[in-house]
Amino acid sequence: DEQIIINEAKLNEKKKLKNKTKHLNDIDEDDDEITKGGKEKYEKTPDIEHGDVVFYRFQQKIRYAPDQIIRYDWSGNPLILTKLDANTLSTIQKCRYCQSSCVFEFQVMPALVNFLKIDNQIGLEFGTVFVYTCSSNCWNDNNDLYRFENVFVQADPDQNLFD
Repeated sequence: DEQIIINEAKLNEKKKLKNKTKHLNDIDEDDDEITKGGKEKYEKTPDIEHGDVVFYRFQQKIRYAPDQIIRYDWSGNPLILTKLDANTLSTIQKCRYCQSSCVFEFQVMPALVNFLKIDNQIGLEFGTVFVYTCSSNCWNDNNDLYRFENVFVQADPDQNLFD
């Protein structure tokens, strides 16, 4: 009897994990569509009639880990904070060292500001920062101490409230 209860508990945990994983995968698929200029599912959601659907999706995605400061997804897609023009990310330049295309590698999340010990007078505010790196990974361990990368900063949508 005790073993049956343990097995049922394990099965329930697996089901919960599977459902959570499916939900996160669904969100990732939606993110891919937004980054490629596709139609967002939330545009049809009546609860967001007066809001920013892209920001809503951003909030929905990070609510599982609101204190995350880095999102890593090499050759993936960034989690967009506010709507971008269709061609904005296509302006990312080629690698300045080998001329290969650059791919999304990671993004710095807004929560980073909360962890930094910065004087309030500095006023560091940003929405999110996308970092694109060489798709050929042309880093040279023997000679390179650092590399210039392509960075795209999305401003905080509430920036006007800080001024």
